[in-house]
Amino acid sequence: MVKIKRVYEQIRDKIEQDALSLTPGEFLSSEMSYSRMLDVSRLTVRKAVDDLVRAGLVRRIPGKGLVVSDRDRPRRPSLRLLLSLPYVAYDSDFFQVTMGCIDRANELGLDYRVLSYTDPQERLDRLTQEDLSLYDGAVVCFYESPEDDRMLDLIRRSRLPFIQVNENDGPDPSICADSFNGGYIMGEYLIRCGHRDILFITSDRPVTSVRKRTDGFRQALMDNDLPVREDYFLSFADPGDPLLPIHAELRSLPAEAEPFLRREKPFTALCGYSSLPILSMLGQLHRLGWQVPQDVSVVTYGNAPYFEAQAIPLTSVLTPNHEMGSRAVELLYDYLTGASEEIVSEMFPVSLSLYKSVKSLRNGPAAGNTDIS
Repeated sequence: MVKIKRVYEQIRDKIEQDALSLTPGEFLSSEMSYSRMLDVSRLTVRKAVDDLVRAGLVRRIPGKGLVVSDRDRPRRPSLRLLLSLPYVAYDSDFFQVTMGCIDRANELGLDYRVLSYTDPQERLDRLTQEDLSLYDGAVVCFYESPEDDRMLDLIRRSRLPFIQVNENDGPDPSICADSFNGGYIMGEYLIRCGHRDILFITSDRPVTSVRKRTDGFRQALMDNDLPVREDYFLSFADPGDPLLPIHAELRSLPAEAEPFLRREKPFTALCGYSSLPILSMLGQLHRLGWQVPQDVSVVTYGNAPYFEAQAIPLTSVLTPNHEMGSRAVELLYDYLTGASEEIVSEMFPVSLSLYKSVKSLRNGPAAGNTDIS
């Protein structure tokens, strides 16, 4: 399969060709000149040049510009990273994060090992067996279970530089998506479509991202002068590790779901912190004869390419998982090579991908296939 290069990669190749045509010590055109000449943004050029600086081909000289490096100088041995991320092939969010880590590590010429076990106890056991002194840094993700807390403590005590790919309230550097805004735009969109009786699925586990998504949804209700009815927040048991869509039937619905299933408590829309418990609820509704969106509108949370494969085109809050994984490796690499004095945290925006799973209760056009922030 032919890989289609991103814009900044094409710009990087062009600047690399220019650098290879010059001798060490000669100056290249400025980043601003490349931006104008190639009709791309300055940030795109800067990202391309950053790659060449890391590769040792180009140097930035403050006040002067870009100069071709001495290509005969000894190169630093490849760094080795530990990528400890829990995923399975169909757990698309963490799979995409992991692939982002792998792709960026390959682009930077790094050595790495992927430690991927969905069961937290198994992952703890394997991490305990690892000689962490063999690694220069780690990209990790935790589900905030007791086993995950022990893994985090193990990483900290080893003094191994690391960055988390998940939201957390602690001091550790992290890459995450804006969960609060994800919950907010989910609620705001349904309210804009005229929905007032909205059932929100949350979790029984006090995970930071779940709490923030739920808080964002609550804020959307309050900003639209709607009551926050606690009985319309349905708490599902979360096992603490990923479940596949095929396991949706195995997830038990809480007893509090019964009044909604029997239509004793009216609701016109269903949304929540994660796609998989929503699928569990939808399975029960489907058996009772409910149809989407005629009887209930649905907004899910999470990138789920298998939805389309299963003919379930659901409106969903999407997170830039591949970009997050790539950026995590990049930030860690900058710290390990001295390009940055610390590993910084970053938050990525989310978007709402619209399909026809939401019925407008107002007069207006139906939702189409588009993206909004």
